[in-house]
Amino acid sequence: VKMKLSNSINKRAVVSGATKGIGKAVVLHLLQKGWVVIGIGRTEPSADLSDNPNFEFLRADLSTSTGFQTVTDHFAKYTQSVDALVNNVGVLLPPQNIQEMSPSYIEMAMTINLIAPMKLSALVLPLMPSGSRVLNVTSRAATAAIPQLTTYCCAKAGLDSFTSILKQEVANRGI
Repeated sequence: VKMKLSNSINKRAVVSGATKGIGKAVVLHLLQKGWVVIGIGRTEPSADLSDNPNFEFLRADLSTSTGFQTVTDHFAKYTQSVDALVNNVGVLLPPQNIQEMSPSYIEMAMTINLIAPMKLSALVLPLMPSGSRVLNVTSRAATAAIPQLTTYCCAKAGLDSFTSILKQEVANRGI
């Protein structure tokens, strides 16, 4: 899925999972197009991100209540509009059969892959004007039944469902 993002020095994006992989590539792309980017991640960004004056980094582990509180506190004081939200945060934990998974393993997988994008959407959507976009990064695993990846497949299926419902809920706002 392509998300059309125009060149603009007045546009702002929030990207979770911003310091590695897909998230970092999205951040670099947006910065190249002149966007201001608020990146959320557990690990410090590399110099190509941190040296960019249009990049603001929030260090937060979205799998924890403390980490999410950091993000909540930031956006409680935020007065700018947000034109794009990219929910890229995710984790693929080591494969295990369901009977081998501890409750904390299941909770972490579901929190990072499903609950964090939902909570971040609820937090940022009030800042988003008409014409804004939300992109939830999901996986083919959402429609696959892959043994030992139960939590990942279920969380990504939930994220697909959330995306479909969210689209309907914000359609009247032009998002």
